Amino acid sequence: MHPKKLIPILLACLTVHSHALTPEATKAGEELAAALQEEIRELGPNMEQRNRVMTAQQYLRVLQSALGQQSGRELAQALENFDTYEAGEKVNQCATALRISLNNEDAEKTKKTISEMEAAIAAAAEAVTRAENPEDLDKIIGSLSRATRSSEDAESYNNPAIRKMVSEIGSARQFAIGWQDYLQASKSGNAAQAVRSLNTLATQNESLIPRSRIIARLTLEQADEDEISMVLDQVKKLDDMKEAIRKLGGLLAGSRNSSSENPGARETLQTLVKLEKTYRDSLAGLPVNIEVLQYSNDSSDRGSHFDTSALRAALLVLVLPRVLELPAEFKPGPGETVDAFLARAISDANHREDSEAAMRIEAIRLTLTRSSSMGDRELEAARDYSAGVKQVKAKQYMLAVVSLQKALKSGSDLVPAGKAGELLDSIRKDHPKEFEEGMMEFLTPRATPEYDYSRMPYRNYLQPGARFRDGDPRAQGGTTIVLPVPGKEVPKETTKPAAPSPAAGGKPPEPPAPVEKKE
Repeated sequence: MHPKKLIPILLACLTVHSHALTPEATKAGEELAAALQEEIRELGPNMEQRNRVMTAQQYLRVLQSALGQQSGRELAQALENFDTYEAGEKVNQCATALRISLNNEDAEKTKKTISEMEAAIAAAAEAVTRAENPEDLDKIIGSLSRATRSSEDAESYNNPAIRKMVSEIGSARQFAIGWQDYLQASKSGNAAQAVRSLNTLATQNESLIPRSRIIARLTLEQADEDEISMVLDQVKKLDDMKEAIRKLGGLLAGSRNSSSENPGARETLQTLVKLEKTYRDSLAGLPVNIEVLQYSNDSSDRGSHFDTSALRAALLVLVLPRVLELPAEFKPGPGETVDAFLARAISDANHREDSEAAMRIEAIRLTLTRSSSMGDRELEAARDYSAGVKQVKAKQYMLAVVSLQKALKSGSDLVPAGKAGELLDSIRKDHPKEFEEGMMEFLTPRATPEYDYSRMPYRNYLQPGARFRDGDPRAQGGTTIVLPVPGKEVPKETTKPAAPSPAAGGKPPEPPAPVEKKE
């Protein structure tokens, strides 16, 4: 059956089952209502039975409302509360008959709902088996989603059998989504993602198709490991890559019958294709992307069948002289490693006082090694020196002094100190004013202006570094406020005559009388 013809089966499961009463339940409800009315008439206006009459009238109204709405749910709730009423024999008999009718109706609806859900799951399984493109599963997944939502009403949730089937429909929907992801990855050529999707489907607790078929699709589609190893063992030099790509592609193409993938072999093939293209571009004199040759923990050949380090190294040594724009006579030596070649190239650039070449070489080295900020500082020093040289040519002597001094301050080996000193000495002699201004700018750099937070609309803004919005509470103790107070007038002391000194023949002053201590 074509997947599109399965849609009506799924749509049948989407219908929210009507709670309309069956003729048997309607008849039983009407008989119960008639029995209640008859019992109310028999009780009459007896004051002793007033509460019982009022309760019976209330249940009668609820019963008539449920019958009018043809709502089995409302009728079942009315019967649950009916147990508290002291009904007569006839009313009890009618209530029992109504319960039996509603239970039979509920069992029939449950059976029908479960049957439709099982049909929906079977239809989804057939659709997944027959699907060839991701688009073939769109309607199936949408139908399963709506079926799950429509079955999650209160009545279905209270039914364990229906609740179990709702869970199975949800699992079927997740499996269909995973299979669609697999088809999409396979169609787009994403080998690793296709295999990951199949592995995920193989580990699910509930599957629309037998797990053995998923494992078989994974196993049968993988190329033979021994044949792949034999092809890769023949790759010894750069010229061997083209033939290895042809053979490896043929092996993997023969395993595409059901769109599965061998992730390691395909990643190896993709890596070889990139390296071989870079090799051909280099031989043809075309620009090459040096980052393709970069080896890192997250490169494309991680976990693949073949170690491409030797090929990368040989290709790097081949393309670096042209990429770095080195002199024609500067060639890599026999068996020279990439690190040794770059170190020799930097030394040669410094010897030639070619700061531009040294900066290019250091940038390539950092790209290949992903060095830390130490390498970035080396590059910054080279840029400062290069800027200083250009500023001298542009007659911007003050700026040249700043740039050259910053380059010398770094202590980098990329900066030719002798040449920088000669340029500074020339500026000092020929342009003393600009030299002095440049030195002042270098030695006393301009301070970074601070933002005035008090001008912000919200004055209590917590400034950077502040721990407390209103200041440190430990420093908010008692504050002494000194106010200006008028001076107090002090009475003038009367000047007493000085006592005559004994030397002048006068009488010495008497000692003060002792002070008596009180007990």
